[in-house]
Amino acid sequence: MFIKKLKKGDVLKMEKTILECISNIKWSDLKEYKNLAVIPLFTETAQKNPDYIIMEDAIKANLLIIKEISTGGAVPELLAENSSEKPVLLLDGEEVIGAKQNRILNATILLAANSKTTIPVSCVEAHRWSYNSEKFSHSDSYLNYDIRREKHMDVQASLNLRNEYRADQGKVWERIDQMHMDLKVKSSTGAMHDAYVSVSGNLDEYCKNFKAPEGAIGLFVFIGGKVAGFDLISRSEAFMKVFPKLIKSYAMDAIRVDIKEENMDFKKQAKSKTEQSKPVISIEQAKYFMDEIKSCNENKFKSAGLGYDFRYEGQYSVGSALLYDGTVIHSAFFRVDREDSREDKTGNMSSYRNRIRNRTYHQQ
Repeated sequence: MFIKKLKKGDVLKMEKTILECISNIKWSDLKEYKNLAVIPLFTETAQKNPDYIIMEDAIKANLLIIKEISTGGAVPELLAENSSEKPVLLLDGEEVIGAKQNRILNATILLAANSKTTIPVSCVEAHRWSYNSEKFSHSDSYLNYDIRREKHMDVQASLNLRNEYRADQGKVWERIDQMHMDLKVKSSTGAMHDAYVSVSGNLDEYCKNFKAPEGAIGLFVFIGGKVAGFDLISRSEAFMKVFPKLIKSYAMDAIRVDIKEENMDFKKQAKSKTEQSKPVISIEQAKYFMDEIKSCNENKFKSAGLGYDFRYEGQYSVGSALLYDGTVIHSAFFRVDREDSREDKTGNMSSYRNRIRNRTYHQQ
């Protein structure tokens, strides 16, 4: 898919509507469970807030069909047919399962009513390329925070270089393999979905301990005492429905952090609980991150669906916002280390390059 960049090479100040949306965030109480901390987010910003249906509801109602772009298929693209009289919201990182292989969305897309749209995706099931269904179904899994953040940086680099919503497919597979190893999961097709199934009980416990208050439109998350990032969705009713998926996506990495800590060397394990200082988490840290992202570099692209996709990159953060009809439909920002950003910008990912050459990667 080719998307025209509207202002090539320009560095812009944060678009006014997006800046106002972020600046008018209202904070609820911080809640912790194990090594995950969540702050529900609210807003008093008056927006037009166009009506739309979330992907899961649209698929269940047979108003949305997502299928391979052709009989032969193409890994980085799918076809979405919306027969509803309303737009349908597909969120960056959402998984669809079935057809020739499971995929995740590379960007947030608002499908126009009664439309057919080619959507950019990445494969999250490396060792299957055969039909098990004609069309895709929705999934309860959502790309975990760690991979979603890195994919976000790769898509941003692709937009800057080629005006395409493409991820580094080799890196996605690499990261899913690592997740399988961390969780000791064996998957015959290398499916991300299998990792989620393996720890479904643990993920359910996180969901039980975090509830979205009525009227919430987002969540800010800490993992292992460190800022992870946040998601905002314009309609509270839509956010409430996808909230459990978002919790699971962040909880997956919280579980992996726990496993890594359990596998630390003997000396670290031998420390008493009093010697191990617990990280201090506060709403002030979250507010600081919110202020920090306002100075990110901004670029504007035409979305694959309705509206415009704004992309942001700062020294310690990356993010995006889908703007349509004067409304920030979905916004997500992630904390990144400077080394992560530098590595992705330069594209020096030789291990991933070698790996992808040894995989079967079906292109259009």
